[in-house]
Amino acid sequence: ATAALPLVTEKHAPLRFRRWTPRVKMERGFWNIPVPAEGDWIIPDIAPSQSKISGGACTALAMSVPGHSGGPVPDLHGIPS
Repeated sequence: ATAALPLVTEKHAPLRFRRWTPRVKMERGFWNIPVPAEGDWIIPDIAPSQSKISGGACTALAMSVPGHSGGPVPDLHGIPS
């Protein structure tokens, strides 16, 4: 398996991913988060996300899959978040 880390390259644009290993040189990226300093861009098969949609009795963890994510949080039928 290949590990990759997301990078913000432009506001309001899709994330881009670079391969990561413990030996990869890191630098501070957007929001001061460490990201791979160099390397080829890759497209991951799956990209776990720590996003959480919560409201009242409803809680859902989001899983981001390239090409099937993004956009506003869905309306949870009037349940306040």
